[in-house]
Amino acid sequence: MDRAVVLIGVTKTLANPQPLPGVKGCIAAMEEWAIQQKIPSHRIATFTDFDGNPVVPVAIYKQLEVFLKQDQIEQLVIYFAGHGFSSSHGDIWLLSEAPENQNAAINLSRLELAARKCPFEHVVLISDACRVSATNYPDMAPEGSAILPSLPRGGKSRFVDQFFAAAVDQPTLEVRVDNVYQSIYTGTLVEGLGGRHEEILEPEEPSIPNPVVVRPWPLEELLEREVPRRLRKLGVWNDGDGPDAIITSKHGKSWIATFNNNPPRMTQPSAQPTGGPDEPGPSGPDGPISPGDAFRRDIALILDRSGGPSKEALGFETSCSRGEEDVSLNFPGRSGLVVSGAEIQDIYPAPFQFVRLGRNRVRVATPYGPSPILVQFEGGDGVLIPVFPGFISHLKFEDGQLRNIFWEPSQNTSQWGLFQDKMEEFVELRTLFSSAVTRNAVRLDKLNRSQSRALNSSIQYEGGIDLSLAILVAYGYFAVHREELIPSIWARVVRAFHSCPLDIAMLMPPELVNRDGARFTGSIPLPISAQGWALMGELGESVPEALHGIQTHLISSAWTHLDSTGVGMVAEYLSNSRTKRRIRDPEMEVAVEEYSGAASIANDIIANEARPQTEEASAKQEEELEGFADA
Repeated sequence: MDRAVVLIGVTKTLANPQPLPGVKGCIAAMEEWAIQQKIPSHRIATFTDFDGNPVVPVAIYKQLEVFLKQDQIEQLVIYFAGHGFSSSHGDIWLLSEAPENQNAAINLSRLELAARKCPFEHVVLISDACRVSATNYPDMAPEGSAILPSLPRGGKSRFVDQFFAAAVDQPTLEVRVDNVYQSIYTGTLVEGLGGRHEEILEPEEPSIPNPVVVRPWPLEELLEREVPRRLRKLGVWNDGDGPDAIITSKHGKSWIATFNNNPPRMTQPSAQPTGGPDEPGPSGPDGPISPGDAFRRDIALILDRSGGPSKEALGFETSCSRGEEDVSLNFPGRSGLVVSGAEIQDIYPAPFQFVRLGRNRVRVATPYGPSPILVQFEGGDGVLIPVFPGFISHLKFEDGQLRNIFWEPSQNTSQWGLFQDKMEEFVELRTLFSSAVTRNAVRLDKLNRSQSRALNSSIQYEGGIDLSLAILVAYGYFAVHREELIPSIWARVVRAFHSCPLDIAMLMPPELVNRDGARFTGSIPLPISAQGWALMGELGESVPEALHGIQTHLISSAWTHLDSTGVGMVAEYLSNSRTKRRIRDPEMEVAVEEYSGAASIANDIIANEARPQTEEASAKQEEELEGFADA
């Protein structure tokens, strides 16, 4: 297999002028590994600031462009050592000129998505960088660069495996070992990739003893076991400090390192600390647990009522009573808006479409179907939210932060009784998902087959679907290459709301994107979830010309929350759009035609799901699900 390696080492940035001394050793160790793997020197590209020159994204981009033109390259490994952070927009690697140069950063969500579309069969992203909260970098824009050329979606999606030195919300650690600053993570990683842990080596072909390879799944298990052990031995272990990984390549197929005979001896310093007994590691349900693992645990507890901590112990809202929101159930009309935790100052685009029913309750007229409204609050910030006939839109704030957006049927509709039966479960899941999105900790990669099915069922009720959960679950599936599960969600959203947010529509598999109606997104031109902003460009979406630059006016949240300047931009855009609509009535006819096409596709998708599968197709689907979830 022909391979290429890109190594990026940044010892300091404008935001973090104190150098990271361990970065040089990390890059040297990875370079030695690549050479030992017999990867040609012209396919090992290194970008560092060791000579005092800054690391800039354009140079990395140009090198990757060269690799893309070399058709024979089948695997690409990109390694980064330096500063970073994590937010609802994804993980960010900081380059030399961050944050003064807002483009001097790499967004892993964008990079991972671009890698799916590139011709390399297998891409491996390795991050030895902190994943602390974005609040530590208030001046840094969240989108960052993808560093890979953006190719159109279509055809086969490539496997992209991601390895992280730290769990979400956690820093990475450089430790002085034998008077040398080292990254325990990279040292252990290089040992594993260098073949020094026989327990993770296996034949490439089961019936042939040589060559042996290091595959992603065993490597992940080694890092999760060995890195915490070594940190404990050095006395620097903190709960949640362990590494993380998202593996999407098929179990037993992909590999990252190969050896024809005995693995070579590595000359770089070992990450193995000496002296002192091992401290006991985490054991049982009370041991340290990473945010990603905690998310999977709590999802499992919600989906499996057979035992585990109470819902109150997990910190969920469990009462269907939500204070001021209760009165929303008795709206004099079929559509409305309820805000809790903030004061409404103004609503756009047109005052005569709204009737204020109190400080935080608004009746909304929707004569033309689903419509966007912009809600501005006392501080000047605001939220663009769709309103749907027959539904109450909710915005929930806590301590000035937008915590949740959701939609519930009006009590005056036939859907209310069906929805009410599952309201408590919806509230639990919304609370869990919104909290996890804010910390970039949504992890659906290791739910087993029955849990995946239960999750799909849990966001639906008879004749409808919870839109907030539909958006968040769709992003969760997309992040772990489960795009085949998104059309089912899209179809139910279109059927229930006669529209579909851009968030879900842009995640649809390429083979459905070009069908008439499959891109139907109603009238909301922006993502509702903050996760969508980093992905738009790579998915072929762009904000309207009048809203260019609005990404710099986002307030940190799991949802799209705009500052006062962003509110002004959207208000002007909505005003102009409404003027054009009054002049060009045929646009309404086009919208009706688009919905008709979307509804037809949605009905086909749901009907196909209801048809019995052939035994062969069913067995194949079972095998794929088992291989993905239980590997």
